[in-house]
Amino acid sequence: THRVFDTSKVKRLLEMELASEQIPPLSLAAVSRKLDYDASFLSRHLPDHCSAISKRYREYTIQRKAERVQVSCQAVQNAVLRLHEAGLYPSYRRLREVISLGLLKDQAVRDTYMRLMQELGYRK
Repeated sequence: THRVFDTSKVKRLLEMELASEQIPPLSLAAVSRKLDYDASFLSRHLPDHCSAISKRYREYTIQRKAERVQVSCQAVQNAVLRLHEAGLYPSYRRLREVISLGLLKDQAVRDTYMRLMQELGYRK
């Protein structure tokens, strides 16, 4: 059985979702599940609304990643400086004992580590 697609109702619901201040914002996949429609179906019928929802979610995830990287860089900096001040060489192995190994997976965090190692005179 096919249900009738009420464009104006779904459009209104998508507009309400876009107006929502919910943090984190829902992805298009989550919104479509909530409305019990397939995301591709909604995108075909209401492309502008769906694009706006996707864009908002993508911008949120980019912002969150940037925040995580900044916090990770600060954690690495603090750990390197603590080890250095204690007279210990701040190797990856020693860092792993102080901070989560996962922090060093990001290139920006590794770049922070390398920059600090140069500034402290460990690397040229």
